[in-house]
Amino acid sequence: MLTPNLDIFSAVAAGWLDDSNLHRFIHLLDARSEQLHQADYQFPARLDEAWQGFAKQVSDLKPGASVFLIPAPRTAVGGAVRPLREENVVIFGAEEISTVISSQRALNVLVQHEMTHLYHMQVNPEIRQMIAEVYMPPYATDRAKLYQVLWLEGLAAYMSKTLNPNGD
Repeated sequence: MLTPNLDIFSAVAAGWLDDSNLHRFIHLLDARSEQLHQADYQFPARLDEAWQGFAKQVSDLKPGASVFLIPAPRTAVGGAVRPLREENVVIFGAEEISTVISSQRALNVLVQHEMTHLYHMQVNPEIRQMIAEVYMPPYATDRAKLYQVLWLEGLAAYMSKTLNPNGD
């Protein structure tokens, strides 16, 4: 089940997500299948709206990033941007998306937070390198510098709040 996009799953959920956990997760969410189907159905259009709103404010955002919506619980991934080879990929977990999909504003906050990370990686090679070393297997967490993590998350929180001042 994980094999076709194993690199995507490994980039965000290597320690949690394996075939047995995925099957258990899918079984536990069976009662929420309608909510997940709605998230799956609405996600492309809602993502596009959030993406366009961000791109209007950040005109030099490079186009063409791959976006993945993966079957994962919030504890594994809500949203993330990871460098895979030469590409930066944006990854969202299905459970997280299902909790915000009914509100465009809430989805904007989540998506635009991750898009700030994407943009930050595009324009700052030091941040991209730090994310590759610290947030991806084998997780060299001792390489993170406090200013890098504060800058990374602080900027994303600031941008998503600025772009969505009345955000959820």
